[in-house]
Amino acid sequence: VQDKVAERKEMMQHIEKNRALSWYQTMVTIRDFENIIDDKNRAGCLYGTTHLYNGQEAIATAVCDLLSPDDLILSTHRNHGHAIAKGTKTYPMFAEIFGKKTGTNGGHGGSMHISDISVGNFGGNGIVGGNYPVALGLAQALKMDGSERIVVCFSGDGSTNEGTFHESLNLASIWRLPIIYGALQILINIALLGQVNFSSILGNIIFISFFGPFVGIFKQFFMNLGISNFPIGATISLDILGICLVTIAVSIYQRLNLILHPGDEMTNILRFKYFNGNAKIAQWVNFSIPALVIIVLSLIFRQIIAVNIGTAIALLFQGTMITYSDQLIFPRLKHRLLGSVFFFRFCIWRLSLCQCRFPSDRTSPKTDIQTLNLI
Repeated sequence: VQDKVAERKEMMQHIEKNRALSWYQTMVTIRDFENIIDDKNRAGCLYGTTHLYNGQEAIATAVCDLLSPDDLILSTHRNHGHAIAKGTKTYPMFAEIFGKKTGTNGGHGGSMHISDISVGNFGGNGIVGGNYPVALGLAQALKMDGSERIVVCFSGDGSTNEGTFHESLNLASIWRLPIIYGALQILINIALLGQVNFSSILGNIIFISFFGPFVGIFKQFFMNLGISNFPIGATISLDILGICLVTIAVSIYQRLNLILHPGDEMTNILRFKYFNGNAKIAQWVNFSIPALVIIVLSLIFRQIIAVNIGTAIALLFQGTMITYSDQLIFPRLKHRLLGSVFFFRFCIWRLSLCQCRFPSDRTSPKTDIQTLNLI
């Protein structure tokens, strides 16, 4: 514990004090707001029900702090924390929840539908998974306008069982839209790790921001080569070669651990926290959810869906191949489980050089900076 405290104190040395305090203030504001709403709801002062964001304050704070004022967000039925982190004032939020005309939506939306277009908050959604298509449309509009803004769609694991999740992700990938659907995997990783690691969250967000466009570029490259018309033998050979090269790349960048895709972060967490370094079992557990989805869909539609030779090889053998790659490719390169911390420090240094602006209306809470070091 003392080592962790010392490490966090050292990391905090590279973060501007007022910015760190603004994180703390945002999280405290969210918690205080939710506690008041919870008390009023228990006292029977609210119409309908309300869904709290307690315990998740750090996620909204970390993500929204990295956004520009012009970037857009969409939330879920637990939208109070996201609204506060994006800059919506608490007074009109209270008014909205209590059904007052001075509320963010004139008192018509209530707890689950708070929105504030002036700060880029396009609101919560009472329908599980209902925010995905809306985010898709917003992202498409930004792309058509030639804008550099992005859309962040907050979500939870319960919404991944909805068709809108899969359909929206597919279209976002095909259309190469500036939209981030990383909250789900990041939330799972936080639960598995048992703590919030800001450096890992930052690395995950940066990775997935560029992942989709890169995949689209390579897909278009191979389609232009006419790969779909290749003989079956050549296609299988390319599948196997591609999986081998991807596995080597994953092995190297997992060991470097500067920034990771949330899925590969999950494999690392499972491997070293739960399975004593066994990459094969960790990869199987990681792939178990998509494998289960494939099986269920195949039973429903009575045909194999979303599976080809490369998929089967990855599901069965990628963990084993990663183990061999760790041993044979740059064997002196060992796993750096805290590598993302060093990357985070570098990013903070770069941000300080860029003199990034932060909300000027936020005042520092009356708290000692040492308290923040222990969060």
